[in-house]
Amino acid sequence: DADSVRSCIEAVEIQHPGFRELILDSEGNVRRFVRLFVNGEALDRDAVDAPVADADHVQVLAAAAGG
Repeated sequence: DADSVRSCIEAVEIQHPGFRELILDSEGNVRRFVRLFVNGEALDRDAVDAPVADADHVQVLAAAAGG
């Protein structure tokens, strides 16, 4: 139950402490290698406060790096 993408992240944080710091930096901005999607559509980095409805699906994708 959340009304924005940020509040979805906060709800997951309650169940899985440490999740938020993987997604958001100390200023509350989306980390560089993280992408957020709502219903399969990519959000801009500054849209973490975008509203969501009950039926929406929020997805978090983190880039994998290596050499």
